[in-house]
Amino acid sequence: MAITETYRPRPLPFDLAGLPAYVQDEFRRLSLLHQPSVLTVEVGGDIQVAIDTAADAGGGEVVLGVGTFEISETLIMASNVTLTGSGYGTVIKLADGANVKVISNTNAAPYVDNVTVRRLAIDGNRTNQTAAQECTAIKFYSAQDALIDDVLIYEVMGHGIHFNNLGEEVDGQRLSRVTIRGVGDDVDGTFGSCFAMTDTKDVIFDSCYAYDCYKAGFRLSGRDFVLNGCIAKTCGNGGIVPVSGDCEGVTVNGGFFCDNSPSTPWPCDGIRLVGAKRVVLNGVTCTGNADCGVAILQGGEEIEINGGIFRNNGQSADAVGATQRRSGIAVFSTSGLNARIQINAPTCIDDQATPTQDYGIEIDNTPSDTSVWNPVYSGNELGTLALLNGSTVNGAHSALAAETVTGYITFNDASGTPRKLAVVS
Repeated sequence: MAITETYRPRPLPFDLAGLPAYVQDEFRRLSLLHQPSVLTVEVGGDIQVAIDTAADAGGGEVVLGVGTFEISETLIMASNVTLTGSGYGTVIKLADGANVKVISNTNAAPYVDNVTVRRLAIDGNRTNQTAAQECTAIKFYSAQDALIDDVLIYEVMGHGIHFNNLGEEVDGQRLSRVTIRGVGDDVDGTFGSCFAMTDTKDVIFDSCYAYDCYKAGFRLSGRDFVLNGCIAKTCGNGGIVPVSGDCEGVTVNGGFFCDNSPSTPWPCDGIRLVGAKRVVLNGVTCTGNADCGVAILQGGEEIEINGGIFRNNGQSADAVGATQRRSGIAVFSTSGLNARIQINAPTCIDDQATPTQDYGIEIDNTPSDTSVWNPVYSGNELGTLALLNGSTVNGAHSALAAETVTGYITFNDASGTPRKLAVVS
């Protein structure tokens, strides 16, 4: 059979011993009745039928066997339903010319609640699609308590994962161990981010990886995001890119944002904060990016950089536009002054034979409430710290400017996240 249904009863929350046998039997019967069903779908079975069956029962789990499930219509998730694969050997592939989202929910109330997708792969088959605006791998509208865990997504024409809360006050959205690579093919630049968040809040990313996308690795709109041990590499519009003026509250703990380079004339930094507010970057590594390691501009407020390595950035042949720089960390503005910026003990170096990183730290047209404390500089093409157009800073910003980086120590922290520590002499 293509679909089989079983039940997975939980242990009862108390000991039935001592109760009459008929009472014990009744408790067990009721317990089984109220457990969500488990529906197993093998290749050739109808995944949507299984999802609908679980939803009609009030919730359940749909388990997909190993193999490739080709679909031409979007799989519509429902509340209290979990879609589970059997590892990356379970592949949901978009059929040629389907031009639809792979997994989604209805974009009108009532929205979904408590929905999970895990342990599977999605092949977006982008070379055989023509409508980027439709071809997103997973798109959830106002999904409360949504979890995407241990999922591989590749070759997608639109976005990899897109959460759009449509102005609704929902939270509890989490992405864990998600890898997305090969995303976007849209010349107008509207689509093609690995992770795209629109009007979302309280979203947590744990060990999520974005590779080889047309736009941003992590495009953030909304408030209160946490990124733990994430990576963005070879993304065309930068690693982390909050939407201009529409992002407040971002904490980035560790992670690598490296080798991001534009395929079109866009600014491309490891992390680009345009008008973002309440941002904390803890121990991030930004290396080899086309423009800056971190760029803070156009009215950024309450931004704090703690430690981190900003190395060999400025790889683009020419800076793009008047608002672009090629430094390890750049704080600048042509409209909307940045305020309350604090930079603590970064390592800003260029150890290439021909340096490309203009300055370790570049501050331009920024008020005096910017602080720079105890940075390490070495080898930057034009100098260590640049204060341009009347900018001033507080702090011991030149205390370690003469230090020389002689090597690195690499290690994993307690959470297993890779770290890199500069050695100076």
